[in-house]
Amino acid sequence: MTEFLSYLVVFVSVGALVYWFMMGGEEVAVLPSSDDLKKLKKAELVELAKANNIFVDPKSTKTVLIKELETHR
Repeated sequence: MTEFLSYLVVFVSVGALVYWFMMGGEEVAVLPSSDDLKKLKKAELVELAKANNIFVDPKSTKTVLIKELETHR
């Protein structure tokens, strides 16, 4: 019975790790450098924000969009 519990604990632990890797863990946004952000067009900045799950107002100016993206580094 003790051997069964050992296997059960290992199985549950591995399952929890697999779940954590597949579903989550904290994702960190990888954004281009500040200079590279300035080279992008406004539509590209909006798409970059959307791809990184960062909410921005598409009607904002390019400067505001860059500031919003910078705060999520």
